[in-house]
Amino acid sequence: MFSFISFTMRVPEVLFTFVITYFSVTLVCAEEGHCIWYGTCGQNEFGQDLPCLYNGPSKPLTDNETVAALKKICPELVPDGEDEPFVCCNKNQIENLILNMRTPETLGFGRCLSCMQNFQKTFCQSTCSPQQNIFLNVISSLKNDANEEQVTGLQYFMSKRFAEGLFTSCKNVQGLTPGSPLLELMCGIWGSECTAQRWLDFMGTTPSAGGFSPFQILFNITEESTINLDGQTFKPMSEPTLKCSEAAYLGGYACSCRDCKDSCSVETLTFTVPEEKEPWQIGGQDGMVVLMSIVFCHSSPGHHCWLCLHMY
Repeated sequence: MFSFISFTMRVPEVLFTFVITYFSVTLVCAEEGHCIWYGTCGQNEFGQDLPCLYNGPSKPLTDNETVAALKKICPELVPDGEDEPFVCCNKNQIENLILNMRTPETLGFGRCLSCMQNFQKTFCQSTCSPQQNIFLNVISSLKNDANEEQVTGLQYFMSKRFAEGLFTSCKNVQGLTPGSPLLELMCGIWGSECTAQRWLDFMGTTPSAGGFSPFQILFNITEESTINLDGQTFKPMSEPTLKCSEAAYLGGYACSCRDCKDSCSVETLTFTVPEEKEPWQIGGQDGMVVLMSIVFCHSSPGHHCWLCLHMY
């Protein structure tokens, strides 16, 4: 039988359970993060695709070929055994990502796979991470003729550890011209004075300012674990990086000495030619010849050695 008294006595318990459950779910969602964009909608004036503003949960990637392509270029985003990873990018964005990575790979990064993997990870995370809102902040957007909101400006929070690890792994990779590091070409006006911040700044520059990014990206390199901005809390992207002297995968090879100074395990040594000494002799004969002849003769019983007989 329904008891109003027992029900009213349980109200505080029910409310308490509801509140705890609600805040638990809220905290989990906040910790897991969500997307800031998904898919592309239109292009900029230079014919480059722009991502669509999207403030919602990540979506499953269901196309097998696209999943395989993503796993090859961004293995950290496709856990082993997961056939339909949840990400913030679609097939078109992944194809663009792969296409955009071909140029630095061809120019030289492809020879140093640990550098190339670190470089790819920089843009894999921003393009597809299911936790984009934790380290990315949209600072400008624009509606196109179809009334779709395009992302035109982005703030990218990155840990100093990752930025320096990326830069160090790539800074000595040689370009097409022998003796000229590729970063001198990829660092814009800074050339040989390139640093992690200057390199990232140039990569985030749009064609109108002499760069190649489809939209403005402001890289914020920080040592802080959290950043509070306009009431939001961000955590810098801090994925692990590989040293250029480390293999990019099990059974692979580290970058060559040409492209990675830390791989140069054999140093150039200066040898001094010793002064010539008096030859060692036995009975006026070369000592080593005499010794070997004696050993040979005595190890062959029943045979006469003309050299032994001559010396004896």
